[in-house]
Amino acid sequence: MAAGGFPSLIDAVVEFNINHSEDVDAAIILSYIWLNRDGVQMWLAVLNIAHGSPTPFPASLKKFTDVSAGLISDTFSTRTLTNLTTELGATTVNGLRQSMWTFTCRNDAAFLKQLAKIWEEEIEAIKGVVGILPALSYQIISEATISHMSKNGGNSLGLDTSAGPLILMNWAMQWNLASDDALVMGMSKIFYDRAIAAAKAAGVFHPYLYLNYADISLDVFAGYGAANKADLIATHQKWDKNGVFTTLQPGGFKIE
Repeated sequence: MAAGGFPSLIDAVVEFNINHSEDVDAAIILSYIWLNRDGVQMWLAVLNIAHGSPTPFPASLKKFTDVSAGLISDTFSTRTLTNLTTELGATTVNGLRQSMWTFTCRNDAAFLKQLAKIWEEEIEAIKGVVGILPALSYQIISEATISHMSKNGGNSLGLDTSAGPLILMNWAMQWNLASDDALVMGMSKIFYDRAIAAAKAAGVFHPYLYLNYADISLDVFAGYGAANKADLIATHQKWDKNGVFTTLQPGGFKIE
């Protein structure tokens, strides 16, 4: 859909995050995308909506499914998770340049709207890049989700309900030419630095970093908290003294 109503969609995401315990089968990802294809240049708001039951248009998603103003297209249907995953994966095309970044913040509508403005400002620097397709996505980490993390002994992520509901931010960059790598990656780093500074200034920063979205330059394990990182290091040193799991799998994030 055209992005004129993006601030109201942010409000809806924030409210959905707060009330997620009322319908944990519902899921939403809101993305703010700059489109430059076939002579068309415009900002788009893209909603990825899912529900774990075959109930059409559940009440918990009403504020998203009722959107009609500015709607360009939709693919609403009852389908399997495999089908939905295939549709999402189709946007990541083999052979193109790809980069992902992430950080986490509290569920604050004013800050999330500020972040969209910073995104608009920084995208100006890369609008001329061949094949550029930048997407800034808002995903919820609700208290309902976090509460399940402690049921079987907890984990090392450093997430608990004391922080309240959180928003996982992810920006995915796609472009054509290696010669534009420095420009696109530089823009991503600038946006990251501005986003973190703004989050801290607004009092909504959270250190958690989602490993699967993190750029290799980010210290993911530090985001889990010092105690959790120390526990992970100790576990690694106890059970993998020879570094088998460090060297057997190339790339990725290593605890040491």
